[in-house]
Amino acid sequence: MAGVGSYDDWTGNVIPDADMRSLDPEAVAAASAVYSLSHPEDDVRDPAVLLSKAGFLKRG
Repeated sequence: MAGVGSYDDWTGNVIPDADMRSLDPEAVAAASAVYSLSHPEDDVRDPAVLLSKAGFLKRG
């Protein structure tokens, strides 16, 4: 259990049974916008491909 003033860091953890439907569509749109600014040469429209290229997906 985390102590006072600390928190559990879920960064990089794999969530069992999670899939694209588990993600907040607004968060996916925000990640897409930021990725597109940094990589204008990539015209990625598929959210799963974009999140994979951006390094957000571990098993997908």
